[in-house]
Amino acid sequence: MTHHHPLKLLAICFVLSFVFATMWVVVMTWTLPSTDGAYGMAPFGNPLVFPVMSIFASIVAIIVYPFTYVALRDRALPRALTILTAIVIAEILLVTPFNAFLGLLGSFVDYGIGLAKAHSLSPARSSHVERFQFSLRSLLVGVSVFAMFLGVMIFLKSFQQPYKLIEAAYQGDLVMVEHLLSSGADVHARDGWNSSAIMYAASGGHFEILKRLLAAGAHVDERSRMHLTPLMWAARNGHLLNVKYLLEKGADVSAVDRDGKTAIDLARDQGRTEIVNFLDHVATIEKDKGSGVVDPSRKGSRNISLWPKIVASSFTLSSEYLSPRREGASVDKHQKIPT
Repeated sequence: MTHHHPLKLLAICFVLSFVFATMWVVVMTWTLPSTDGAYGMAPFGNPLVFPVMSIFASIVAIIVYPFTYVALRDRALPRALTILTAIVIAEILLVTPFNAFLGLLGSFVDYGIGLAKAHSLSPARSSHVERFQFSLRSLLVGVSVFAMFLGVMIFLKSFQQPYKLIEAAYQGDLVMVEHLLSSGADVHARDGWNSSAIMYAASGGHFEILKRLLAAGAHVDERSRMHLTPLMWAARNGHLLNVKYLLEKGADVSAVDRDGKTAIDLARDQGRTEIVNFLDHVATIEKDKGSGVVDPSRKGSRNISLWPKIVASSFTLSSEYLSPRREGASVDKHQKIPT
């Protein structure tokens, strides 16, 4: 009777482990509810996902190797692997969209079941008792591996605290933002797109959250992966109140992104006429004053911010614009900051 080489089956374990892990991540990411902070992100948009998945998949491959070797060492691999992969993939595709946790747990359990099924193929030299014992051992392996994975996830969960502030800012949840900031959340934390909470507040039109983040120490001119600033996002998405407030806090209206576009260019591209007119007026005043603004009361003093005066003299922040309800009405809950 011919036995497959141990290294061959070890390689098969690694391939299967990575295929199943990748499929679970993709299905889980694509079926996230719209209320999830990662909704709309690419499956591996967060740079931590792939390395964590790779480490876990490698550990799983090593753990299940002895059982895979015993089950498949003298079996016809094409048929055995077809049965094994079909069982696990079907479970991931059918269960994960409804419950990612159960989809992950089921993939381990079904791997054990698939091994037992493959082991029962010809040559059928094992008794019913031996098959039952092997099935039980395979099931225990699946549960044990899942328990290990759960422990790793609990450990890694402590590193996810910064993302909660970003998610709360994206959702427009001022109460949660207040709670997280009071609990010591890092206002400068970045997500997979290298965007911080202030980016999402500016982009989504969440004026009160924008004010709170700036008061907590967020930088008014923070940059995303594409070098976009909060002002650029507010202008692009048509949130005039946010644009005015960011300028009052010293945002650089002349900053450019990786494509060489300024906030006014992005607003013009999106047809934000009111914001284009406002920024045109602001840019004209800034140009007239020069790059170094002189305070009339102090000769030679430079870099005195005139943004509050510019904003007040051009487009007053009326009570209508200060209404969170009016500003919130234009918020698109499903809009995410792209790369």
